[in-house]
Amino acid sequence: MGSTSLHQLRNMYEDKIRQALNNRTVLITGGTGTFGRACVCYLRTMCDNVTIRIFSRDEYKQSVLQADWGSVGISYMLGDVRDIDRLRLALQGCDYVFHAAALKHVSLGEYNPREFIDTNILGTENVCRAAIDCGVEQVITLASDKGVNPINLYGATKLVAEKSTIQYNSYSPEGTIFKTVRYGNVAGSRGSVIGIFQRLLDAGKPITITDSAMTRFWMLIEEAVDLVMFAVTSSVRGGTFVPHLAAFDVMDLIEAMTGTTTRGIEEIGIRPGEKLHELLMTDFETMRAYRDPYTGTYVLPPIIHDWNPESSMKDLLPCTWAELYTYSSEEWPTRMGPEMLREAIANLIPE
Repeated sequence: MGSTSLHQLRNMYEDKIRQALNNRTVLITGGTGTFGRACVCYLRTMCDNVTIRIFSRDEYKQSVLQADWGSVGISYMLGDVRDIDRLRLALQGCDYVFHAAALKHVSLGEYNPREFIDTNILGTENVCRAAIDCGVEQVITLASDKGVNPINLYGATKLVAEKSTIQYNSYSPEGTIFKTVRYGNVAGSRGSVIGIFQRLLDAGKPITITDSAMTRFWMLIEEAVDLVMFAVTSSVRGGTFVPHLAAFDVMDLIEAMTGTTTRGIEEIGIRPGEKLHELLMTDFETMRAYRDPYTGTYVLPPIIHDWNPESSMKDLLPCTWAELYTYSSEEWPTRMGPEMLREAIANLIPE
């Protein structure tokens, strides 16, 4: 099953998603970022009566988003997830929180560890505590593949944020439900390898790669939004949702973008904190994973889950075969070659 399986949610689960979101209020932390903008577009397209609240620090980005979408059914609230009192005010009357706010630049995290800890870890704690205080129905935290066996501070903070979010179910056994979604770089975004390569090509510069053996996963921003919506509609009370994606080799990507791998390439070596291959689940996690039979989406129950009865997993299947694979972009059997990549790149929606 390829990466497009998750995108089929828009047809398969359309009525269920509308039923879950219509006449509800959704707050998006970090709502002016890539995910937030795509989520606003999704909600405005899918749901007639959803109220959206944007919570973020950047007033300029909020003004840009407001110019695009107006203020009918959307409110814009300046605030920082480090400020729990501001969060409590923003969450009054909210039904769902999509927690996307985070500091993400790997090298800046190494130089400014306390800032990343305060936002990514303590900020997530604040979101979860405020959600319980305000009676929010569900919190979905956006996690990261860099939190899987992390090798840098950013990844370590996302690992803690993911585990912390899930464990807040223990403190709200009959109230707020906490879930996380985990994915990696989004194809075509400013930080993705495709975006980096395209900027170099546009400038007439050679493509720089860290290692010719590098591999990555392919995911669209629309699929990231779909993953969150799948988590919202899932009966699972707490858990980490991981998409089934396709992997690709970086040299195949270069061939898809340029038509050749024999010229205009400069190998510069692995950068500090960078992985050669992406990892979406550890071997330990694949052995205890479940999957949705329709979309292939994986669900990881928490290690301690006395508050997550087996009945909440009734629509999922145990991944008895998953222990055969490491969910790494190096070894994952579902792959995209140059032709598939070329077609996928041509269909990318510009940001």
